[in-house]
Amino acid sequence: MKNKIFIEYIIFSILFIGLVFSQNIFSISKNSFLFKPSSQISFRLSTNGLISDYGEMEVYLIYLNKDVKCNFDSLTGETNCDQPTEELTSVKAIIKLTETKLNIDQNINITLINLIDIKQDQTLLIIEGTLFDQLEKSKITVSNGSTPLKIVDVEPNKISISLIDLPSYSSGAFVFYYDSALIDTLYGTSKFVPYITTISPFLINSGDDILIKGVFFDVESKFTINSVWSQSSSIPYEINGPSSAIIKGDTLKILSISGEAIIFYNSSTLGISNSMEIGFTLPTIINANYDFNLQQFFIFGNFLDAYGLKTSLYINGCAITNTPISPNFQNSTLLIFNKPTLILDSCVFKCSNSYSSPYLLNINPVLIKIDKTIERKGGNIYFSGNYLTEYNSKGDKIYDVSIESQNKSFNYPCKDIKQIQYIGNQNYLMSCFIDQYFDFQFNLKLNGTLITESLLSVSYQPITINSISSTFYGTPDKVTIVGNSFCTQPIITIGGSNCLNPVTKISLNSQYDQIVCDFKSDVQGINITHTVNIICEKVNSYSFDAFLYKLPIPCPSGGSLNKECFGNGVCNENSRTCTCNKGFAGFDCSITQSNPSTPPIPKINETITIIETSGNKFDIGIVQIREITFNNIIEKTFNLTNLKWNLQDQQSEFQFIYNTSINTDSKNSTSLETIIKVQISINNNSIESQQYDFLGDIITILPNSVKYQVEIQNWSFNNNLNSIQLIILSQSNSKSICNDNSGTTNIFKYGEDSIRTLELTLSNGQTLVGTFSNRMKVDDRVIRTKIELLSNDKLNGIPLINRESNNIVSVLTINNFQKNVIIDPSFGLLISNDINTNDSCNDFPKWKIAVIVVCGAVGLSILFIVSFFLYKNFKTSSIILEIRLRLKKW
Repeated sequence: MKNKIFIEYIIFSILFIGLVFSQNIFSISKNSFLFKPSSQISFRLSTNGLISDYGEMEVYLIYLNKDVKCNFDSLTGETNCDQPTEELTSVKAIIKLTETKLNIDQNINITLINLIDIKQDQTLLIIEGTLFDQLEKSKITVSNGSTPLKIVDVEPNKISISLIDLPSYSSGAFVFYYDSALIDTLYGTSKFVPYITTISPFLINSGDDILIKGVFFDVESKFTINSVWSQSSSIPYEINGPSSAIIKGDTLKILSISGEAIIFYNSSTLGISNSMEIGFTLPTIINANYDFNLQQFFIFGNFLDAYGLKTSLYINGCAITNTPISPNFQNSTLLIFNKPTLILDSCVFKCSNSYSSPYLLNINPVLIKIDKTIERKGGNIYFSGNYLTEYNSKGDKIYDVSIESQNKSFNYPCKDIKQIQYIGNQNYLMSCFIDQYFDFQFNLKLNGTLITESLLSVSYQPITINSISSTFYGTPDKVTIVGNSFCTQPIITIGGSNCLNPVTKISLNSQYDQIVCDFKSDVQGINITHTVNIICEKVNSYSFDAFLYKLPIPCPSGGSLNKECFGNGVCNENSRTCTCNKGFAGFDCSITQSNPSTPPIPKINETITIIETSGNKFDIGIVQIREITFNNIIEKTFNLTNLKWNLQDQQSEFQFIYNTSINTDSKNSTSLETIIKVQISINNNSIESQQYDFLGDIITILPNSVKYQVEIQNWSFNNNLNSIQLIILSQSNSKSICNDNSGTTNIFKYGEDSIRTLELTLSNGQTLVGTFSNRMKVDDRVIRTKIELLSNDKLNGIPLINRESNNIVSVLTINNFQKNVIIDPSFGLLISNDINTNDSCNDFPKWKIAVIVVCGAVGLSILFIVSFFLYKNFKTSSIILEIRLRLKKW
């Protein structure tokens, strides 16, 4: 029984194993199928056994749950399935295999590829079909010959493939793969042709290579260019990588093609490509000129309008600009530019990236005039002219400037050429620098290799005299003349008497030059002005009413022994002034001083000059200008205390110029106003005095003191016999009450006439010092002046006077003038050794004045020596300045 069971088990196992091994796995030759109308789906089945063992196996194509029976050849495995009759809506299908006896039931998933046609669209291969969006783009491959092509885009009804990477056209057959399986070889129903995509450059200049991009170029064919200006030309080219060709510039140059043209490719196998517009610019400039009346620049030529192509037009190389400038008008033969700034250079016409040949502009830098004359010692020459830009756009120098003697025997470069201003209409203001003295007339010369020589005669500045030193009558002495534009061999006379052995001292680094000569001082007239005459180059004569003798006054003296300079200094016999020993100060060295004052501080735009000590203020200012008749009747009065003063210029930390204006002609509202100008200069040296030469009068400016210069322009006199008076107020401005009514004023005069120096000393030892010259300049004439104290009965109407304070009013009378007046005083503060800053009497209570007492408490009026420059075409000018001197308490 056991043996029977064992035998049955073995038989069952064998039958089971045979059954299992009878279910072979089948595969097909491809899993993607090309599906076309009226075509079948064909494939080959295979297995690991003999395919002939499965003759009764049935094969079906299942699409949309519908079965289509296929013809299966068991000898070869070839299988053909009819196409689905339904409209293709999915690319997914199944191949089903069944065999009942052998228990075969297998499904194989497949993809249907529905291709309709292929064709060319410029540089793309287009495969038309349906349901392409259900395919995976990464699994699609198309090639032409051995070259795989780039899949550009997959859309539901077409696949776009780039032809750009084809090195050349090999055939019209394209092989289609999906998921690495060969699907089919595709042939287009329409002809493939070459196609041009881009041409660079778009506008071609002579010598430029042309780079052409496109498809289906080959080495056996040529490009053709048709120009409206020349016959068609077949042009060879070189292949430059896939779908790229180069036409060499040398080839184009030989053809001499100009103007607008079209280019196309003529393939020996595929035919003619599309055509592209190009421009062979080669613009030409025939002529160019500038019209000074219209202020327009005209360029005449050919091909100046870009041949109808939409591009930009520029002119470059002949205009001063960092970027090319566009024309205001253009056509094929004319360009017009409005108000360009031109230079002598080669002008180039630019059309897009193409250039004309350089055209040298027919313009010539030319000198027109000398704008400023020059001093004989040299310096800057200012000149103007047309096209005077020194360098062209490439940095090449256009011209040089030199000075040349009129007989052309001498030439010297004018250095450091600078453009001062572009005036407009091609006109420039320029300057150059001459660093040597030339004692002859010369020409300014402009020359260069590309320009016509241009000359202008240069005139020297006329000689000017700033000051001339004085001598004592009857005492021969050297005279120093200070001024500008002096010659080296002058002939000089003073009052008709020769000033011998003149020596000219000239320096480019100095503001003024000097002439020193020997004067016999033999011309009579101590109090009158003598004419100084200077002759240069033996023909040019210059005359100035500028020389005054020194007044024969002694040096100041005093003290218990009535010694010169109080015995505290040395008398300078040449100037009749005292040079004080250390520790002494004042015009007569009578003041002991060891504590220096502090520098004055200007107060901008205020109307009175203040010198302030600790606890005291000295107010100094021109408070009034009035016009009087010959018999001293006041006709016009102008108070200057409430005017608005403007800071015209601050020339340095210690020099300021202010101005204001008044109408001195009440009968004519349209006349020019009178301008009043004041210049303040500060000696900020706390130890050393400064010597100042005013019209030949040497004035000492104390340490930390103030010097003024006043200018009046365009005063309108009611009558030619009238004069004007400047009223100057000086007063102590302290409001403290002092029981000690002591204070002193020392006055040093020029003989019995004009005041030279005033010293106002407080009881605490503070002293205000004013120094005045006995000369002023009126209408370019140096004349004597007289500075007086104003009497008490003439103080009415003068502003700012505080009768409870100590004040002095001075007056300067100036006769009728037409051109200018100059006065120039200085003011300083001295502090004695025994100053008592704790003294409650920090005031000028009652003054003991040797000359005059006003109201029992007299203030000091200090007259400014002010420079009045009055010009015929301008109104007069005067100014009020404000300076504050702050002193430390010692």
